[in-house]
Amino acid sequence: MRFEIIGTQYAALEIPDEDWAQTPKSVQVAFLEQGRILNEQAKVIMAMVKTIAVLQKRLEILEEKLNTNSRNSGKPPSSDPPGTLPNRGKANTEKKSRGGQPGHAGHSRQLFPPSEVDKVFDRMPENCERCGFSLHDEASTNYIPHQFVELAVKLFDVFEYRRHSKKCPCCDEVTVGTLPEGISLRNFGPRLTATMSMMAGTYHMGRRSIVDFVYQILGIKISLGTVSSSEGLVGKALRPAMDELHELIQRVEAANADDTGWRESNKYACLWVVTSPKLTYYRITQDKTAATAETILGSFNGVLISDRGSNLKFYNGTRQTCWAHLDRHFVRMSERVGLSATIGLEAMKITDSVFAAWHKFTSDEIDHEEFLDQLDPLRKQLKVTLTRGTKCGHTKTENTCQNILDIYPTLWVFAYLDGVEPTNNAAELALRLGVLWRRTSYGSYSLRGCEFVASMLSVVATCKKQGRSVLNFIQDSLDAFLRNIPGPTLRPAQAPS
Repeated sequence: MRFEIIGTQYAALEIPDEDWAQTPKSVQVAFLEQGRILNEQAKVIMAMVKTIAVLQKRLEILEEKLNTNSRNSGKPPSSDPPGTLPNRGKANTEKKSRGGQPGHAGHSRQLFPPSEVDKVFDRMPENCERCGFSLHDEASTNYIPHQFVELAVKLFDVFEYRRHSKKCPCCDEVTVGTLPEGISLRNFGPRLTATMSMMAGTYHMGRRSIVDFVYQILGIKISLGTVSSSEGLVGKALRPAMDELHELIQRVEAANADDTGWRESNKYACLWVVTSPKLTYYRITQDKTAATAETILGSFNGVLISDRGSNLKFYNGTRQTCWAHLDRHFVRMSERVGLSATIGLEAMKITDSVFAAWHKFTSDEIDHEEFLDQLDPLRKQLKVTLTRGTKCGHTKTENTCQNILDIYPTLWVFAYLDGVEPTNNAAELALRLGVLWRRTSYGSYSLRGCEFVASMLSVVATCKKQGRSVLNFIQDSLDAFLRNIPGPTLRPAQAPS
């Protein structure tokens, strides 16, 4: 007779048949019943062991998610809970006081040129401040300018075009006078319309706040519908500039690209950005697939600086993977248990050394050859560390390390090509403008709204990079649209040779 207890590590109990036959019946029944009970208990214990393993795994995932912040993930710093320390959790040890530091260069207000001064008041001294002698007949020797700036009580002009009608004595037809070229049937001119669009697109004011501001500060009563229709007009007026900007961004030698979530009519949408030193292009789409990303990059064949997003894997040109993005993954590895923590700490140390060498190179402390000499051992060390990480026993760490190894050459493009940064910070900072807008507006409610958002973000960012007036560009675009003539260009001005 053979007896087995489920889940035990011991050999099965063997009882010879002749001995079992001589065993009293009551003992056999009790023995079999006890074996059945033990087997049932073993099944329960095995089920509990499996459940504990699943719950332990789930607990690790939830704890890792709970501890996610801007230092170990792509979450923005504004989402960090109170008390989260920047700079990898290290407290700021610098004992600097608030405000300007001793020895810093001072700044003073520049005077307006005489052509922009509206009124001049001469203030002559009447008596000598020392002896009291009358200075009434003395000539002025010099003066100290003091300019005082104040808002005008009325900040706008009202133009009334009286469209007279006349009746033809020949055919009795009534003809009404037309408006001048560039004057539409709308009640507000290009500059006021451009100003309202900047309130939303640059200063992230809601429509109700815009209505209140225009009334309280400018003294003009408008409705919410007026603000909405003005945004639609601006979106149409900026279409030629957006088309040109999309064409221009495809020709740059290096560009940063990234995306973030958006909302359109309470449905998921995606806000994209492609940026270079002089151009920044935004677009809102209904998804973030590789096919959509391909339409945004278009014919771009320069160096693409980005994170490891799978929707950009289609790009066959030269890519630079963002080191800041990798560093956040390394921080997360270091916060796990076991060998994963060691791997993460080693990778973080190597990352610090890479950035230290980069800062020395960009500040001209070392030349390019010395820069490459410092990177060479770091390149080898990181590869060894990541290879060990693929066998560390933590599934997420293993997968991340293997994924980085698969694209390892893209980590080092910045060391060999001019104008290529090791991080994608430029795109992430550009997306920050969209994130701030999204937080106050909760997205858009129509394609027209999405067009306005993308156009305003693009124009504001590009004009600021080129040192141009955003207000003047939007105003000129509106004026050109109303006159049906070519509008201003976002093409960067050629640097003087």
